[in-house]
Amino acid sequence: MVGAIVGGLFAFGVVGGGGNSDVADDGPHKLTVPSQVGEYKTSSGGMNSSGGPVGATDSEKAEELGVKDAKKVAGGYTNGVGTTGKSMSFNGVYGTIDDPAGTLDNAFAKADENSKDTGDNAGESEKVEWEGDAETVEPEGLDGAVMKCRTAKVTEGTTNMSIPICIWADHSTMGTVLGVDLAAAMKGSGDSLSTDEVAKFAADLRAKARVKA
Repeated sequence: MVGAIVGGLFAFGVVGGGGNSDVADDGPHKLTVPSQVGEYKTSSGGMNSSGGPVGATDSEKAEELGVKDAKKVAGGYTNGVGTTGKSMSFNGVYGTIDDPAGTLDNAFAKADENSKDTGDNAGESEKVEWEGDAETVEPEGLDGAVMKCRTAKVTEGTTNMSIPICIWADHSTMGTVLGVDLAAAMKGSGDSLSTDEVAKFAADLRAKARVKA
């Protein structure tokens, strides 16, 4: 279920919502995948990758959103043991972003379009609904970027799950973080991590992952 959300809704890892356009440009930066962020460590099954070129199709999608010369990164993080822990999925791109807030607006519109078909054709049909609108957040440690969060409610058969999604954008990087309570996901109970927890992780991740190009 979570894999379908990442692949179907967010294309190659970019999604967001508009925000403050007055973001200072502190020069070119790239994204890496740090081995640890707070109490979260990279997971062995997280399909971690750093600095790979995007394909021709993804490059076109990135430019439509406002990211030029895009390269992509991805990482999976866990905190806890087995199905009792928490999981954070990170997808991002870096390149040149002239208008971070405008890029987030474009990406959220694309996410709404993609949510009509998550690309999950196995088992029962999957339905995605958004809980409210994307809201601006300013977690501690977020400097020189805009960030918004929104929750996706995913229903498949009799199970459902809420997934908080937080996204940042600045003049060089854009990152998407999805947070999942693994125990709730296994039960299909609909419970989720708090938006504040996912936003704080995203801010801490950005601080470690974003380095001078």
